[in-house]
Amino acid sequence: MIAYWLEVQLGTAPPDYVEMDKRHERVEKREYWWTASAELEAYLAQEYGWQGVRLGGRVRHQRRPLTADEWTASEE
Repeated sequence: MIAYWLEVQLGTAPPDYVEMDKRHERVEKREYWWTASAELEAYLAQEYGWQGVRLGGRVRHQRRPLTADEWTASEE
């Protein structure tokens, strides 16, 4: 599980889900990665006080105007 989490963080794992949306004169793409947090549960509880965390994840959000060729991106 830790190996997969590292692949997600490095961007080498394919996303678990991809969502595309076109409205308001732009195209948006969201990519989601999820992993069970069983191996991280004790660490998250001790370091951050997050009790009972079951999943951890990452979201990459990209958007571009319909008239543009370049995407802008943010990650959470």
